[in-house]
Amino acid sequence: MDVATFSRILTSFADKPADVNLARGVVILQVHDEVLEAKLTTREGILWVDEGSGEEIAQRWIVRRLAKIPQLADRIWTLIPPEPSFVHPAGSLLDQIEAVDSDEPVSVADALGSARDILARRPGGTSTVLYLTSDAGEGKTTTIAHLARHQAELYKRKKTDWLLVPISLAGRPFLRLDDIIVSALVNRLRFPMMYYESFIEMVRLGVLVPALDGFEEMFVESASGEAVSALGNFVDAMASSGSLLVAARKAFFEYHSFSTQGRFFDALSSGSVSFARLDLLRWNRDNFVEYCAKRGVSDGPKIYETVASRLSSTHPLLTRAVLVRRVVDVASDSDRLNTLLSRVNDSPEIYFQHFVHSILEREAHEKWIDRSGDPARPLLNVAQHYDLLAMLAQEMWENKVDSLAGDFIDTVAEMFCEKHNIGMASSRQVMERLKQHALIVRSDQAKNAFAFDHDEFRYYFLGEAVGRVVGTGNLAEMRRFLRLAALPDLTADIAVHWLRFTNQDIPLAIRRLQEAGAVEGPVSFTRENAGALVLRLLAAEKIRNCEIKSLSFPPDGLVGRSISHVTFVDCRFQPTRLADDFGEHIRFERCEFERLDVDVESLEGVSFTDCKIHNLIPKGSESGLFDPKTIHGYLRSLGAQGQEELHLPVAVESTLDLSLKVIRFFRRSTELGENTIKARLGKRGNEFLDGALEPLQKAGVLRLVPHQGSGVQRRFRLTVPMRKIENAEAACDGRFADFLKKIQS
Repeated sequence: MDVATFSRILTSFADKPADVNLARGVVILQVHDEVLEAKLTTREGILWVDEGSGEEIAQRWIVRRLAKIPQLADRIWTLIPPEPSFVHPAGSLLDQIEAVDSDEPVSVADALGSARDILARRPGGTSTVLYLTSDAGEGKTTTIAHLARHQAELYKRKKTDWLLVPISLAGRPFLRLDDIIVSALVNRLRFPMMYYESFIEMVRLGVLVPALDGFEEMFVESASGEAVSALGNFVDAMASSGSLLVAARKAFFEYHSFSTQGRFFDALSSGSVSFARLDLLRWNRDNFVEYCAKRGVSDGPKIYETVASRLSSTHPLLTRAVLVRRVVDVASDSDRLNTLLSRVNDSPEIYFQHFVHSILEREAHEKWIDRSGDPARPLLNVAQHYDLLAMLAQEMWENKVDSLAGDFIDTVAEMFCEKHNIGMASSRQVMERLKQHALIVRSDQAKNAFAFDHDEFRYYFLGEAVGRVVGTGNLAEMRRFLRLAALPDLTADIAVHWLRFTNQDIPLAIRRLQEAGAVEGPVSFTRENAGALVLRLLAAEKIRNCEIKSLSFPPDGLVGRSISHVTFVDCRFQPTRLADDFGEHIRFERCEFERLDVDVESLEGVSFTDCKIHNLIPKGSESGLFDPKTIHGYLRSLGAQGQEELHLPVAVESTLDLSLKVIRFFRRSTELGENTIKARLGKRGNEFLDGALEPLQKAGVLRLVPHQGSGVQRRFRLTVPMRKIENAEAACDGRFADFLKKIQS
């Protein structure tokens, strides 16, 4: 560490830049009202600090004295609760492009160990970003917490030199990532020793590794872009050093389209960044039995075989960690387990509803008992439990939080009791017991705050609340409720289930949703949420001869929705796929598609009239079609109606195809050496280096950057925004020369 770097880090910790005085081998600074004074000396290129108790290497002094990292390790160890029954998950790893020769993920038995190894690499001159991905309820948050405690323990035993810092984003859109990071340090970890700038400096030194938990796929496809820019700015601030873990349901580089990925990659204005992805796999029999053993349940194999024989070994009740925990709870009573399995077996598509219902039945009939009178009676019935938790979820949604303070919980309970005319004595019991509900836990985000046991349960009861709001038909309330953010998939599913289960007028509900969307802007959440609900209602009720106007639809909105005899007019579709179960006799008029993945052999009975399709990916292809005539011609070749004359896709020149393949490599690393490029292209490596490389450099697509590793080789960086690359690909008719001209123009 040189003196300039030392001075910059000191300034990040100081209360004011003027509080740092460094001259003539002496440093004086004020940090949190404490004045520090030390002597500086340099020997053999190493900076030493002497505060009066002996010399210490400057970096170690910063870590120990200024950043107080040992104290932070104690806070992480103390304040992040242990999970005694933690089961080490397996995973599927797509490693950094420089670390492996294959582009295919490999199975790893210990996902936790793999994540730790990647974050600990810290290659010189490059930032590491590891995506930790899985579906909801499969262990991302628990894995991060366990790894954070494990690293804190190793640090306290002086067996590692870095800590993992969990930072919950709570799945909400945000603008100020710096505020969230400081809040996590101060509120959750009770550690007020760092400003945001000093936190960044510790990340650059490799001492701290942030773990951003909850960076969901809605930021990739449907958000306005602030969150992506915030993440890009954070990675830029790391200045080609340090490591970062991002937990999400889908990684950015899973998307075919340059434009959807480009929102993040284009936000990386400088520096070298290398990406890896680790998918957590669902549990198998061994994981289930191991969990039971750690819970002290000896008949785990018997429980597993019972559930597997009634359902299947791949059923979510056996493979999703959050549900396994509840299944083991239910299994303590064999009659309750058999009742749950019989219900799920009769209606497997709504297993989660049955699962939640079994928990609420136990709460109502066994736990929430009013013993003030004789005989004892249930304090609330099952329906009232649903309503109470729905009100709680609605308050969290409207306040854009995932937990509520204890006083706020009491207020919700009071409102509920007043709504149901519950007496004073019983109301006090409801207020007391709500905080002890089986689905409510103390939040680790704030003191004296309470949250649902898992996001899945919050999403479930939010769906109950959405169903009630749509069922009432109050247009103003619907607009206020639906415009806040994109509804999670589970919430939309439960809302539709509630509307159907309570025998609501479904055609009337569809009209109400269209009315709510019609008065909003074209990119509002109201239109998107109304579209998500309408599609589900159309598919569930098999409604025919229906016209849907002026709605927006979420990513993959048409996947798994079998609809027929429906016309969409002036609608907007985010990236979606047409699969074999899509439906028939569907008309699209003046609709806009961001991207259409066609995964069917025929589109007979489907028509597109005056539609705008930005990108179409044919079945079995990784590259897309962009030219409108080519897209319409391809659809017509599959039997779709209402298209222009057949215009078959043009042949793509070999040089352009090779260039686009190399450009896609930059989705996994912002900078690549020529040896890596040659290894990825195999026999065609020299063809690219000898033929396409120089024109790409002259056109400004690639530029040379300093090579900081061993050996002698050229290193390149992509310098053109991916949106521009997509536009040039769409307009070049498969010709490499025209592609370069479009880039330069």
